[in-house]
Amino acid sequence: MDAKLQEALRDWIKDALPFYRQRELQLSNKLYEATTRGKPRSGVESLRRELYLLRAFIRNGENLLKQLDTPLDILPAKRRKTTLLLEDQEENGLVEEPKTVEEPLVRAPKGLSFEQRLVLTFNESGASITAEFDMEPFGVANLTALHRGAFEEPDFQVMEGGMYRLVRDGAQAYVVPRPSLQLDDARYRSGGIAHLFECPGFERDSYWSPIRLVRPASVLDQGGRWQVVNKGELKDGSA
Repeated sequence: MDAKLQEALRDWIKDALPFYRQRELQLSNKLYEATTRGKPRSGVESLRRELYLLRAFIRNGENLLKQLDTPLDILPAKRRKTTLLLEDQEENGLVEEPKTVEEPLVRAPKGLSFEQRLVLTFNESGASITAEFDMEPFGVANLTALHRGAFEEPDFQVMEGGMYRLVRDGAQAYVVPRPSLQLDDARYRSGGIAHLFECPGFERDSYWSPIRLVRPASVLDQGGRWQVVNKGELKDGSA
């Protein structure tokens, strides 16, 4: 591609992505409201389709931007997973779990602690981390109430469809985000993330995709309800 054309395309994508991400958040909120308030199925499906197409457009733009910013001699080694289906609101049962093209598993060097291996494998292997660690779906049982603005603490439990994954190491238990999770304001405010992870630099209009794990959260089982012992930390993986 001509260098000037490549630069113009890169600038256009960088300028356009914030607008489309804001539109994505608006549609996500509309879909949640339509689902919880019993709107006609045709209207809900229309919103789902519009959101699906918008997210596909955004992901394509992000992937193209990464390619434009990557030197050609190392591009083949930078292949990452590509999301094929909608990645939002599966924790509310609105859509199926996203399907991904898995990255090759990157095994951590010997001599690292369990926590260090977990962090390294999460950041480098994406969805393939499940080949290295046994993970249980983990989420917020009172998520709907939190979405509606209820003033209560998140009820963390091992549960299907959760936004997180629980990883055990003997008596110690860690929580990491689901590998395909993206962080926006709605999830930060009402998805329990702020109770599990520090997110330095995250602001109301922030959109983190992918998420990079700095350290996992450590949790303790209190008879089926889980208490956060030490918060983990996340950062924007695209920065």
